[in-house]
Amino acid sequence: MRLGRTMEVAQLWLLTMALSLTRQVCSASDSLLGMEFDDETGEELLKALVPSTSSLSSGVNVDNSIVADLQLLGDMPDTTIVLIGDQKKETKKEPLVVYQIGKSEADLPECQDKAEVCSKVDLYGDPWVERQCRCPSGRTCSRSLHADDGHTIVDKTRQYKLCEPVKRLPVCRYFKDVTWTIAPGAGPRNSTVQKMHCRCRPGSVAYLVKRHHHMLPSGNPAFIYSFACSPQSRMRCQPKEPCRLFTVHKKTNSPLEDVNASPLCQCPKAHRCPRRHTDPGSLPSSYYGDSHGVKIYSGHCVPVRHTNEPVYTLVK
Repeated sequence: MRLGRTMEVAQLWLLTMALSLTRQVCSASDSLLGMEFDDETGEELLKALVPSTSSLSSGVNVDNSIVADLQLLGDMPDTTIVLIGDQKKETKKEPLVVYQIGKSEADLPECQDKAEVCSKVDLYGDPWVERQCRCPSGRTCSRSLHADDGHTIVDKTRQYKLCEPVKRLPVCRYFKDVTWTIAPGAGPRNSTVQKMHCRCRPGSVAYLVKRHHHMLPSGNPAFIYSFACSPQSRMRCQPKEPCRLFTVHKKTNSPLEDVNASPLCQCPKAHRCPRRHTDPGSLPSSYYGDSHGVKIYSGHCVPVRHTNEPVYTLVK
């Protein structure tokens, strides 16, 4: 860019700032480029920068392009200039919705029990919702991503939605009561049925307590998995002991991953446990259930770092 044109741009910018001073009553706190001006100083600055009508009529050599730009500025309404870098994204991405069976609500079976889970919300990464079954009598399964809708059971990064209010469920006793059961293939068209029996206390976690055989309607053998409630462990992690266990299940014909993150112990001071299986400190386990699409990762305590400090990971 030529120096002359650069000076024109700078003049236009100063002219814009000067015009803004005349459109409002200036107080002692008004400033331009960090310098304070009173009314008289602002008027002097405006007279020095804006060519007067007398100078135009007297034949003074003034750049016509600058005059045209000034006229356009004078006709423009008051505007607010917003820096692009300061804008916040307010667009909320809708969660991906998948169906346990089929591709629409019409393909889903009807929930067979009032305590059956109708939707599962996964908040581990980008939120996604798996529709399990349709509520009976034309009722709608909650679509909220929040847990305060009165129909939600929370377990770590998952939410289980019920057709009935969850307050009707009793509170589970630690280690004794079964909070929910999962029966793959036990529903219509070999769908998975998850049924709630009681609510875990706030701050507790669910763990697999047992599994037992049962016969499917088709006559094939299968398992029912039972979960119980446990308070979160307050034990400190020992050196080289994993603090969290990740079970990653790749969903069939879908890019989604169903991840269960189970806390094992608490990291010592100035250390943190990986929140995701892709974070630094998370290592793949020697066990891979590739035949079932399952992978196991163990998270280990890592030192807390500043956000601007680079993190290096070892790639095998």
